[in-house]
Amino acid sequence: MKSSLLYVETDGNADFNTQCGGTPGQNSTACPGVTVPPSTSVTNAIVPFPIGNFDDTKRTSFNLKAIYIFNQNWSMTAGYAYEKGRYDDVSYKGYQYTIPYPGVTNNVSQSYLNGYGANQDFTSNIFYVVGTYRF
Repeated sequence: MKSSLLYVETDGNADFNTQCGGTPGQNSTACPGVTVPPSTSVTNAIVPFPIGNFDDTKRTSFNLKAIYIFNQNWSMTAGYAYEKGRYDDVSYKGYQYTIPYPGVTNNVSQSYLNGYGANQDFTSNIFYVVGTYRF
């Protein structure tokens, strides 16, 4: 008998910057609610916008197998594998298929989402049997 368990988790994030004008030490008029740091010597401050929900993943894998050796030439392996994966990213929140209306092909301003990357979560249950012959 052999088994394995694997758990992997990533917690991604990103900081996007924007340039907001304003007087140092006061609220920015270009970005309401953002205070320009007093140490800023210019009227345009770069203010980061952190995104904590950016490319977060969890993956759990489990494998259990039994190997039976009949003789020096023949063996058989039977097993079960389970895997569960979850993907969480702010860019996919509320993702929906969108079809242009009306559906015409000559209007370049229309766009649609084709579903690529929409459903990245998965669960797999795999049962297997393998026969081996050695010369």
